[in-house]
Amino acid sequence: MKYTKIWTKSYGDLLSKRAKSELPEMESSKSVSKKIKTICLQHYKILDVGCGVGHYYVSLKKRIKKDFEYVGIDIIDDYIKKAKVIFAQEKNVFFRKGDIFNIPFKRNSFDIVICNNFLHNLPSIQKSIQELLRVTKRYLLIRTLVGERSFRIQEVRNSEWDPNSKVLPTNEFRSNGEPVEYNFFNIYSKAYLENIIRNYEPKSFCKFSLDTTFNPKSIINSVKKEKKLLNATTVIGKQQLNGYVLMPWTFIEVWKNN
Repeated sequence: MKYTKIWTKSYGDLLSKRAKSELPEMESSKSVSKKIKTICLQHYKILDVGCGVGHYYVSLKKRIKKDFEYVGIDIIDDYIKKAKVIFAQEKNVFFRKGDIFNIPFKRNSFDIVICNNFLHNLPSIQKSIQELLRVTKRYLLIRTLVGERSFRIQEVRNSEWDPNSKVLPTNEFRSNGEPVEYNFFNIYSKAYLENIIRNYEPKSFCKFSLDTTFNPKSIINSVKKEKKLLNATTVIGKQQLNGYVLMPWTFIEVWKNN
């Protein structure tokens, strides 16, 4: 999987504005924080995997009226550097570089683990879900794309529609048919995801629920303010649409029975 440094930087700048409250909260961060609010107890430790610049912490702090520790990890150095600067004055908030395929913490290190809007971008997810479950002591919340069937989807980039790409339309694909520059929008079946969870944590209880709590007007207004960034979505009914891909955003909640 290949992302241009320019695209990563521009998205990091957007997340920084959200973290500094210069842009409104993401609808997904609102819904995530509302769920965590009902789970979080005093002095719980929360791990945010794929934290970006820590913009989800803003929503958590806004709604959770208890003392908690927040740790964010991300594989992108620039995101972590920005997060450390933005939240330098916050107590019990920490950031470090970390890989979802090898999370740098011991088993059961965190009462709550969250991973949002990230798994669908990965080439494979079995190992990553196992890692999320490994470091979770009590409750895991994942927000990703879930359907009755699995689909492997690649968005192929070129310079005609993506100003940050240097790949000409005539060179989108290599001679073997592989795309030169792309990102995933994978949708995984509920049965596949349940199987991964059951095999690794057979005593756990898991629940799937479609996320339809977002405000369509807020998403549309956000797109306008963000000047139609490449990852911006629109709304059809109760589903979000990115390009031609209908995105069945779903919450996967796992309660561990240790």
